[in-house]
Amino acid sequence: MKLHYNYKDIFRSLRLAFSFKKLAIMTIALFIAFLFYNILSYLSFLSAGYSFREIWLTFRFFPFLIGNFPYYSYILWIIGIVGFIIIFFIAQNAVTKITFEQLKGDEFFEIKESLKFAFKNFKSYFLSPLFLIAFIILIIIAGIILALIGKIPYFGDIFVGIMSIPAFCASIFILYLLIILFFSFLLSPIIVGCTSSDTFDTLFEVFSCVNEQPARLIWYSVILKFLSFIGFIIFGYAFFISINIGKTVLSILISNKINEAFYLAHYFIKLSPPENTGFYYQFWTTIMEKLGLSSLLEAGLDFIPSNWGVAILSIFFALTFYLLYLFVLSYGINIWTTGQTLVYLNLVKKKDDRDLLEEKEEEKEEIITPAEEKKEEEKEEPKPE
Repeated sequence: MKLHYNYKDIFRSLRLAFSFKKLAIMTIALFIAFLFYNILSYLSFLSAGYSFREIWLTFRFFPFLIGNFPYYSYILWIIGIVGFIIIFFIAQNAVTKITFEQLKGDEFFEIKESLKFAFKNFKSYFLSPLFLIAFIILIIIAGIILALIGKIPYFGDIFVGIMSIPAFCASIFILYLLIILFFSFLLSPIIVGCTSSDTFDTLFEVFSCVNEQPARLIWYSVILKFLSFIGFIIFGYAFFISINIGKTVLSILISNKINEAFYLAHYFIKLSPPENTGFYYQFWTTIMEKLGLSSLLEAGLDFIPSNWGVAILSIFFALTFYLLYLFVLSYGINIWTTGQTLVYLNLVKKKDDRDLLEEKEEEKEEIITPAEEKKEEEKEEPKPE
């Protein structure tokens, strides 16, 4: 696939993301990631003394830990977040690999091969941000040691005064590293998917992109963020209309059962964060109301089915709705992932004058010496009787 190597390529992400292989990988990964996160989040609330009913009625799925909790509750919650990020990175790297091979002309690159690649190169894209975090922590520890020395009478004051300029430089460096860390979370799975690089090569590429092409990196990412949001909204609204069509068709003969099952399924569905999440809650609420989906903002309070058959049907409806939501969310994420792949290919072309799509993997060829060749010929010659 020929690229323009400018902002026009970013708009191809809408089409490249619309792939069954990529949607399947991301949807399954999000399901596993949310399941892992929910188990750890519920355990964190339960360990803090909350009842399962309290957690369920407040959050349904995807609980937020906001407020005063014991330290062990936060540890469980952080483990859930880290697990979510790991699973998400694996899926993102697999989607990037499929996209990269597709851009090179291989439309039939398999899901199995992409996942094998993602697991094989896991350390490269996961350890890159961790390495930066560890380095930032070391600088902070050095600052704490400096503060402890400052407690020494007289000598401490003088020493801190002497070290004030290096300390200020270290503060600026921490800010710089935090910016690099932010982009490493965005780019590390993408870089590894395109180059199969190790941890340090991946970090080098992140630094290179941020330092040499900051304007393009930010501008392209802004365009991509807008496309991801628009694609997510349009795709989601299309599914919402499809669900209503299906409901209308089924209601022709069994309207009472379908209507009741849909109403009961509402008990399980809550697609909004809790109100104490501030701006995020207000933003999400406004979007859902504008799309006519305000009924999904609050879960139903009662689950009283007329019979057990309708109860089971409503549970299946609720599971289907959540899976469809993950499917739609996967499309929005895949727009971002495929778009970032195009962004990185553009940045490499601009900063290094390299076309990664034209580069071929080096194939190791066996070097056969004349002596070995002679032995092979002797083996092939028939022995005289």
